[in-house]
Amino acid sequence: MPQKIHPPLRARCVRLVREHRQECPNQTAAVSAVARQAGVSYESVRHRLAGAKLDDGTRPGVTSEEPAEIKCLKAENRRLR
Repeated sequence: MPQKIHPPLRARCVRLVREHRQECPNQTAAVSAVARQAGVSYESVRHRLAGAKLDDGTRPGVTSEEPAEIKCLKAENRRLR
């Protein structure tokens, strides 16, 4: 089973990719460099960066807060029925 990355490390990786994106030829190189430096997998950093773009609104899609809100509203609907 994959090991979870601690939230502060995830945030740091996203911040580092965004800061060092200009120094690298492309985003893939920036993600690879940060993943190697942080000691986590490339896919973990790439996935977290994609999620951060959704949460920031720079990429269209469902934010990480919306599924939790929907779950809470469904539970409230069941309770009210």
